[in-house]
Formats: sequence, structure tokens, C-alpha cells
Amino acid sequence: MKLTKGPINKIVAVYPGRFQPMGKHHKATYDWMVANFGADNSFIITSDKVCLPDSPFCFDEKARIANAYGIPEQAFKNERIVYAPTRYQFLQDEDPDTTAVIVIVGEKDLKDSYDPKTGQVEKARFQKGVSIDAYKRDGTPKYFKTYTPDTVLQGFGTHGYIMQAPHQKVDVGGREMSGSALRRFLPQASEEEFKDVMGFEDPEVRDIIKTRLNESKTLLEHFIYSDTPVDKLVKEMHNYPSGLIESCLYGNSSVTQTIEKVFVKSFIGK
Repeated sequence: MKLTKGPINKIVAVYPGRFQPMGKHHKATYDWMVANFGADNSFIITSDKVCLPDSPFCFDEKARIANAYGIPEQAFKNERIVYAPTRYQFLQDEDPDTTAVIVIVGEKDLKDSYDPKTGQVEKARFQKGVSIDAYKRDGTPKYFKTYTPDTVLQGFGTHGYIMQAPHQKVDVGGREMSGSALRRFLPQASEEEFKDVMGFEDPEVRDIIKTRLNESKTLLEHFIYSDTPVDKLVKEMHNYPSGLIESCLYGNSSVTQTIEKVFVKSFIGK
């Protein structure tokens, strides 16, 4: 792939996401990114956000899963805001005028999609003319632009570029592989099924994944169906493993506030 740099002397490719958990389709996208931009310039970006039931893994656990796929530790970055290149801590020593950042996204990030959990159509994360290739009220261009080969790039201090990766279709349990499909399938998977679906054999990582997913399921069911008073549930939560119940605000909320949020989400979803 030919990349016209102009005044740019370095191009960094980033693949942001939740990775709850990472699967073979994610690894395939990472490999594609490395093939196009080089291993030293390719990074996976995720956060330490834990928010049940859909985000049960903390950053260290996600990094351990990535390592089982052979992804180097230095290529897996913890960032609080994963789609904001100007806020990336790992780029703080890079020149924002001479380093360009290309954000790798999937098809679902660029198209509206139906969410069966809410029964509503979710707007695409990046919408052409709205959040990419768009203009502010004063007529100046917004931050993100579509990456176009053979064009002059600007540094990440001015613009970031969006590039769609090829779709990686992998099946799991009769469904196309996704984080939610993996969270449904893996808790009851046998060792052979786990190896076939995940693509690696690592007993320690298998135990981390199955334990977290089963804890998350059990805990959420306890929240929703238990007749235990809220104040007693709050006390019980302090006995759960560290990191299992963390605030959706990265620890800025108390355990009590976190439990209340889960309750609210549960009732809304009914």
C-alpha cells in the first residue's frame, strides 16, 4: 500500500475497540494492519473500563488474551478514550505535526445497525458528513477525515484519518463471531470447542475468560432476581474479586453507585 506522507515522517495505525473478549476476527484485523503499516507502527487501543454485563474484562486481562494470540505487549495500549488520537498517552512523545494517525475501523463503525437488545437502530460511530469529512459551523473541517491513498496527510494534532479494514467473517456457535457471540458461547464451551473458536490453547487464559464470563452472568442474575435488600447487596459486592465490579466511570463512582447503575440498566432493558 502506497502512503504519500508529504511533511509527515511517521505514520501510526491504531485499531481501537472494547475487545470483550478479543477473538480470531480481531486478530485477523490486527494482522492486516501490521501487513500494511508494519509491526512497529501498528497498535491496538483499548481501555480499562469494566461495565457489566457487556464489558467484564479489565485491561490486564484483555492484554493477556491478546498475548495468547501472539500480539506483542508493546502493541497493546491502555487509553482512557480510545477514539481520540490527540489524547493518546502513548503518543505524547511524538510530534503532532509530523506524525499521522490512521484509525482502523470495521464495517459496523461506518454503518447504522440494528441492536436486538434495545430494538433500536444504532447510528454509526463515524458518519460521513457528520463526524468524518465534515465541517464545523465556522466552516473549518472537523478532526476526522477518510483516509485516501496517495494524498498528503497532516499530523494527528490537526487531523486523524479513518480507514476501513476488510471484513473478517468467522463463525462461532452458528453465529458470526463478535464480542457478544463469544460471551454467549464460551462460558459453556468444552476445551476443544474453546480451542477451535478462539484459535489458541492456553489453559490460564481459558480459565480467565470462562471465570470472568460466568462471574459476570451469575452476578447480573443476582442483581436482577434477588430479593435481597439493596444495602445488603452493597455489602456482598465487596466480597467479589477485585475488578469484577468497577464503575462505568473508571472508578470515580462508589460501589453503591455502580450497583444502582446496573439496576437501572436492568429495569430499562426489561
